[in-house]
Amino acid sequence: MNDIAAGTRGIRVANLVILAATTCVWLGLDQLTKQWAISALSDGPNHIVGPFSFRLVYNSGSAFGINALSGIWLGLLAFAVVVILFFYSRNLPSRTMTILLGLVTGGALGNLADRLFRAGDGFLSGRVVDFIDLSRWPVFNLADTGIVVGTIGAAIIGSRVFANDTDEIADADKDTTDKDATDKDTTGTADMVGTAKAEAGDVKTSQP
Repeated sequence: MNDIAAGTRGIRVANLVILAATTCVWLGLDQLTKQWAISALSDGPNHIVGPFSFRLVYNSGSAFGINALSGIWLGLLAFAVVVILFFYSRNLPSRTMTILLGLVTGGALGNLADRLFRAGDGFLSGRVVDFIDLSRWPVFNLADTGIVVGTIGAAIIGSRVFANDTDEIADADKDTTDKDATDKDTTGTADMVGTAKAEAGDVKTSQP
């Protein structure tokens, strides 16, 4: 029992370490690339190839420039997401999902840092730095990428885990049903044998 508890604690600690490490790495990359964008793209966009270019944009809305919520609500939402994911990470079913959620938390903190520390008119009113331009898609950054990729990847893995758990439950129910049926057949057969023996004994007793 102690070994099982120790193993469970070890998994939880490992998940937290992986989540924290992934979060810090992605947050660092996000902030470094944003600082590069501010320095390198202030004079104008930099076309790379085809529809892909770097263009500096300051965004006061949510991911990909969508103005659905005010900065303060977006900041508070990002903070809540990070807290929930760190709490949930203790029981994640795989290391891959832990890394994916680390991308989400790193991205959320990256944009939250912009709202906190980049010039604004009040608390959490700073503007997020976006610089990746695909022409027909709103300009975004590495934080947005981590949020989207991590969320989609975690959803795919989570659906597979749920499907596997459902199959295991169905198999367990089938095994239980089969066992009950076997036990019932065995009991019925034993009763029939007992009845036959009893009848045979009664016949012998009634003979002169």
